[in-house]
Amino acid sequence: MDAMRKFFRHRFEISDQRMAICRQCDKLDPKSSQCSECGCFMEYKTLLPYVDCPLGKWKAFTAEPEEDK
Repeated sequence: MDAMRKFFRHRFEISDQRMAICRQCDKLDPKSSQCSECGCFMEYKTLLPYVDCPLGKWKAFTAEPEEDK
């Protein structure tokens, strides 16, 4: 299974993990779920694989090439 397919299978699990981190951050407006650091609405941003937290609290998902068997 390629890395992107694996990511999208678990995208909501990963989003939930990222949002848990964001909810602990003082930059998140809990009413709008908007980050005052990047301006993004985190309920959506956390679903995107190739983005990361500008404060380094969570990293982008990067696909690593699979080796030929």
